[in-house]
Amino acid sequence: MKIIMSLLVATLLTSCSNTVVNKNNEFTPIVSTEAPPKIHESSENTSSVKSKLSAADLSIEGIRIGGSIDDVVKAYGQPSEKTVSHGVGTAYWIFKEQGIAIDFGGPIWQITVTSPFEGSTSSGISIGDTTEEILEVYPDIKKGDSYILKSADGQYSIQFSIENEKVAQITMSLNPASLSSIEGPVSSPTVDVHLDESNYTGEELELVKVINTSTRYLNARDEKNYLALTSKDSLITQLNPKLITKMIFKEFGPITNTSATVRVESWRETDYSIIRTYTFVSHIRKIF
Repeated sequence: MKIIMSLLVATLLTSCSNTVVNKNNEFTPIVSTEAPPKIHESSENTSSVKSKLSAADLSIEGIRIGGSIDDVVKAYGQPSEKTVSHGVGTAYWIFKEQGIAIDFGGPIWQITVTSPFEGSTSSGISIGDTTEEILEVYPDIKKGDSYILKSADGQYSIQFSIENEKVAQITMSLNPASLSSIEGPVSSPTVDVHLDESNYTGEELELVKVINTSTRYLNARDEKNYLALTSKDSLITQLNPKLITKMIFKEFGPITNTSATVRVESWRETDYSIIRTYTFVSHIRKIF
């Protein structure tokens, strides 16, 4: 008999005590313990004077909230550092020579720029501009050590950090209070990670193939096909925002006609690993 398995659930256990890497002190982006929220396009006036923030303001020199990290890499090259957002766990890439830092969990949800970045926001504000120039564009912005303006629904914001009455840093971000995911098709870097299928035969090979297939769909952000591998009783209902960057096989549990388990050590864009237990249920077909 041949057992064709469907993924049921996967439980996660921390396997080492390493913590996430702290961010470079040059960047101080807003972080959160919640998932990135949904962007709602606004029909606000996009003239030179802004009374309210709109989604059109959330871009700077081709980098936009909700966009793809692939586009940033194409424009600016590989990052100088790859780490994770403290308290959030999504990817945080630093492009130090360009003065750019990007938070993303699939789509980009926060952009931070500082010197030597020379680009401008869609409203024309750049590093080094004066507070008076900010007020000319955003007369209703909240003033203080930083000048902050939020969208009418509070879901996203733009912040200008001020030093000596000039813009020292610009941060565009989604409101961490929202629990929704970013809307619309986006791409993220595809990571080719898999267990070596040549090391397995028979039913064990069938299980490894399902794990590899689910990993490929997850890293390609293909939620439809990823969820199609799961049982109707699965606790898995959506894609994990973090990509799997490395996997090491640990052990098979008991394999029967109705169930099986596999333990795999994996890394998700972090410098620490977790032990993931894949639990399977089976549909039995006779092979003549």
